[in-house]
Amino acid sequence: MPLTVDASFRQFQKDTVDLHPDVVEAGLKTVQRFSQNLNDVLSKQSHFFPQPLPGAHMVYGSFQRGTKIRELDEMNLLVCLDLEDAHYFRSHAGKYLLNTGKSSDRLKQLSDGDHLNSTAVLLRLEELLKDVQGYQHAHLHHKGKAVALYLSDLDWRFDLVPCFRIEEDFYLMPDGTGSWVLTRPISGNLPILNADKSKEGRLLPLIRLLKYWNRHNEAPTIPSYVFELLVADFADSRSNLSWWTDFNVLSFFSFLSSRIWSGINDPSGVWPDL
Repeated sequence: MPLTVDASFRQFQKDTVDLHPDVVEAGLKTVQRFSQNLNDVLSKQSHFFPQPLPGAHMVYGSFQRGTKIRELDEMNLLVCLDLEDAHYFRSHAGKYLLNTGKSSDRLKQLSDGDHLNSTAVLLRLEELLKDVQGYQHAHLHHKGKAVALYLSDLDWRFDLVPCFRIEEDFYLMPDGTGSWVLTRPISGNLPILNADKSKEGRLLPLIRLLKYWNRHNEAPTIPSYVFELLVADFADSRSNLSWWTDFNVLSFFSFLSSRIWSGINDPSGVWPDL
């Protein structure tokens, strides 16, 4: 049966772009189960690793925002740990350091002098993951900023990022050099989620569709999160988004042709220009 242009876009998005609802539901259930298994393993190793904060592990990134496209290949999880009596400060070089001079031995043994080494934390986490139920293998990932964990019953991996919550919505995570970097995952999501709400739920599907183009076109690929913010900026520039998908796509490319030359403000306020 012949389809209209808009119906063809929607069918393509459903069949090719969007994660199947069953995959999303299974992913969320797996996170809950895995978080409990991870806590059990870390609690048994209380002398060798910082202890997890109860209920504080956090899915972040495109899956959490609802902007992940097929196939589900990874799930980003912040593994939130107890800061104990360590305190943070920012060095003259702009790096964040965690002083463990008054902390327990489980933090001190992962420190260089009195500074908690983020690479040592990652390597210890990689070692302890061998006791997680369904473990297949794990290794350092993302330039030494996360541990990629593969479980035997999953087609995708967990990217585990140990972190310490220093204030509400402020976390320190590994920077790849042994120090720490500031992140605000919740604040970073708000512009996209708020724009989607103001546009009656039409923004997230548009982001996913355009991210598919961004991944598969022959031009240089725009970093995923930056691209999402560009689409959100496009939505903010308009009083509303059209019901017709093809109209939105056409209008976005017209917007992008000029917007791409300007800076992208970091909505979390951590970086001046993404």
